[in-house]
Amino acid sequence: GLFSNVERRRGPLGEETVTRGSTLELGLGLRAIVPFGRIRPHLGAGAALVQGDVQVIRPHERDEVAGAGGLGWFVSGGVYGRIGQTANLGLGVRWSQAHVKSGSFEADAGGMVYAVSLGFGIPPYDDPPGN
Repeated sequence: GLFSNVERRRGPLGEETVTRGSTLELGLGLRAIVPFGRIRPHLGAGAALVQGDVQVIRPHERDEVAGAGGLGWFVSGGVYGRIGQTANLGLGVRWSQAHVKSGSFEADAGGMVYAVSLGFGIPPYDDPPGN
């Protein structure tokens, strides 16, 4: 799962409207990994279960809050490198899109996410000849 949060401010200072939007995604997909010694680029894609929430805050008024869920999809790619026999350090990017709807609330959710990852592989990797 991934979480991203965006905040946007509008209006004059002290009388502004604040809009906060967030998404929570749970993805299930396939990833192709190509080993090049200790470096492993990867590409993936799959389905995403997405929850989108919006909060609008105005001075001297009641906050508006809405949320909805939906099904979408994602594509991802990146590269990670082996550190020792079991650890990985990587960089990745993921783009997702979903349409979320609940009652009168309807919105498009998703977007681009950049990540740094630390992972562990069990059992340990076999070192290819020359590495």
